[in-house]
Amino acid sequence: MSAHFGAAVELQAAIVHGRLGEARDTARWFATHDMDVPVTWRPYVDEMRDSAMRITRARDVESAGVQIGRLGRACSACHEAQHARPAFAYTPAPLDDATLEAQMVRHQWAAARLWEGLVGPADQLWDEGARVMATSQLDIAKSGHAKPNADVAELAERLREQTMQAIATTDRTARAALFGEMMGTCASCHSIVRPAPVVGARRQE
Repeated sequence: MSAHFGAAVELQAAIVHGRLGEARDTARWFATHDMDVPVTWRPYVDEMRDSAMRITRARDVESAGVQIGRLGRACSACHEAQHARPAFAYTPAPLDDATLEAQMVRHQWAAARLWEGLVGPADQLWDEGARVMATSQLDIAKSGHAKPNADVAELAERLREQTMQAIATTDRTARAALFGEMMGTCASCHSIVRPAPVVGARRQE
């Protein structure tokens, strides 16, 4: 399970940074790698694999984002059914800063907490990730290159609205769908601004 959790984290990171080819490759491993699991786990594993296989056929990162949310919900449903409580290594949120690079690191930290909150399921981590992302600075004035800043501003506003929804949403299936939408929004913005790479979501230890 540790290997699959790591692959899911890598898959989420590839999607959020708009690396569709990498996401497809990781999803293919996830969909085909054998898992020796109890019979009671099988419906959830089948759901995870189906979501991963759909990512291998996704035409764009927005479609892949929808499926990563569904995959995360399959994980959390299995944990709930088995009364499992995955443990996640935790570090405090990075400080808010005026530089775009620091702001993106803070956004990545928040996305990692949202992911852990989704797959745990862990309500506290979900809430913290949503609140940090909703309140973090995003200096869009520095982020428009070849395309107009208006595109980035629209995506930033969309993400802000989605994070406010995330704060208010308690239903776990609705959270999964919202997480997928947020990953698609992030990926769309990254395809425009192409910021310097930031630290990816952390593996479970």
